[in-house]
Amino acid sequence: MSKLRQTAAYLAIALTAACENRYAIRFDSGTTAEQMELVRERAERWNQVTDSKHRYTFDQKRGGLLFTFVPILILSDGKEYGGRACNTKDLPDCAKAHWIRVSLALLLENPEKFKKAILHELGHGLNLKHTTDPNGVMKSGSMQQTIQESDKEECRRVGSCL
Repeated sequence: MSKLRQTAAYLAIALTAACENRYAIRFDSGTTAEQMELVRERAERWNQVTDSKHRYTFDQKRGGLLFTFVPILILSDGKEYGGRACNTKDLPDCAKAHWIRVSLALLLENPEKFKKAILHELGHGLNLKHTTDPNGVMKSGSMQQTIQESDKEECRRVGSCL
């Protein structure tokens, strides 16, 4: 490969990466308008507390975070989850892409739990870990729909919030 072609190839890769916003959400083709709106509503809750570099946007073509609804509960490490987020390159299936998956089975089981799972997984998309506050959105298993001070503290700790 000539030096010019090699330079052009590296430039194309760099431009693609630069155009792909890590916090721009794109949806898979099977996502309904109602499901997209649920995600948008919950993303806006996080946008109210995050700094400008960590705000969720929606861009079907350049979104760096794929939001997918899957039909069944998600199995990982022998446990069932209502949702999973892949936001770190440390996990083998996260090395090339960032994604959030939420189970549609939760919608049938408990619509409020389904909405909470979306909000919780979006928190993971901002690199937040689980908290111990039983009333926090980021407490595993919590049914909280309002972002609490403990969630904001975790968000500030990881550098995603003011």
